[in-house]
Amino acid sequence: MELKNVLKKFEEYAPTKTAEKWDNVGLLVEPYTSTPIKKIFMTNDLTEAVLEEAIASGANLIFSYHPPIFSAMKRLNVRDVKQRIVIRAIENRIAVYSPHTAVDALNGGVNDWLASAFLDPPLHSADDSSIESHAKVLEALKKGSKEGKVTVVQPHNAIDPNQAYKFVVTVPADSLDKVRSALGNVGLGQIGNYSQCSFAIPGTGTFQGNAESNPQVGKKENLESVQEMRLEMVCGKDKLGRAIEAVKASHPYETPAWEVYPLEPTPVPDTGMGRIVKLDQPQTLAWAIDRIKKHLKMDHIRVAIPQGSSVDQHRVSKIAICAGSGASVIGSSHADLLFSGEMGHHDVLAAIERKSAVALCDHSNTERGYLQFLKRHFRHIFNDSIEIEISQVDRDPLQIM
Repeated sequence: MELKNVLKKFEEYAPTKTAEKWDNVGLLVEPYTSTPIKKIFMTNDLTEAVLEEAIASGANLIFSYHPPIFSAMKRLNVRDVKQRIVIRAIENRIAVYSPHTAVDALNGGVNDWLASAFLDPPLHSADDSSIESHAKVLEALKKGSKEGKVTVVQPHNAIDPNQAYKFVVTVPADSLDKVRSALGNVGLGQIGNYSQCSFAIPGTGTFQGNAESNPQVGKKENLESVQEMRLEMVCGKDKLGRAIEAVKASHPYETPAWEVYPLEPTPVPDTGMGRIVKLDQPQTLAWAIDRIKKHLKMDHIRVAIPQGSSVDQHRVSKIAICAGSGASVIGSSHADLLFSGEMGHHDVLAAIERKSAVALCDHSNTERGYLQFLKRHFRHIFNDSIEIEISQVDRDPLQIM
């Protein structure tokens, strides 16, 4: 399969426009000579050890959850490890793609995968990769938001390109349909599956033409008062010029009055950073810790407990979740439990002072397990036409001894 077609599938699954503005996502390395993609090699972090593993496997494309290129590179030389990775990938004609926070924000993405640990039945990384199993897992990942048990902490805001502006024009009532039709014909009023969408309210318009004017209504140099309609339609930025021309061509007045207002982005449903899980019944912190360990397949995690409490005494009804580094997303949450990969020392102190417990599993341990689901998903969307392999040497750099 051509690289451009693989990238299209990636984009359809996790649109890069939902990633955080500071992030560096998408295709990061593209070999000059095009090579059909026969094998995708997946990893959480692209280290030199992982790259050697990918080269040995015969991969054409590395899917690295974290972007190996983040800070600007002013040169490429072998003395810097990040630059060496890029050089070696190019030398071996291997493309590198990273989704990072686009997958974090996704409905059914990394944070929903973490949230599923606390839902019943709990979802753990299964080995069955059949299409039927894949569909069930995807449904389970979205189950919490469907039932209202899982909500987004920081919603992703976006705007439909066709609704970036509100175009407003005042027009005599008997010309309303003509002007609305002219604006609709150049693309205004597009909302979802509907066209010619508009809103009109009556009002009184006044004007006084000068000696050089040629008013359609009334006389020049007289103050005229006319019953008019205020017509409003949404409009894309690329259609503003055509909208103005359409008004000039269809409006009865010599000088039509029109205005343009920019519209604010609105939250995309079930999409954004972090998740809040609301349990049906309060549980002990010990119960939550057990769920986390099983979900992430970890024997030990770090836990902070409010003074005077214990894992059996601290009750959990509300859980704030953020994969990776969570302080900026859930650090100030008043949830009973904050669950993330890492948080700063003072953020943890502030949390337990608010009577919130904290569970930390180290950064990439809260992300890596999701690759098992993605492998299943990629096999499904590529219909097993591309071999998918997950790195065996990729691991969190921190170990609890």
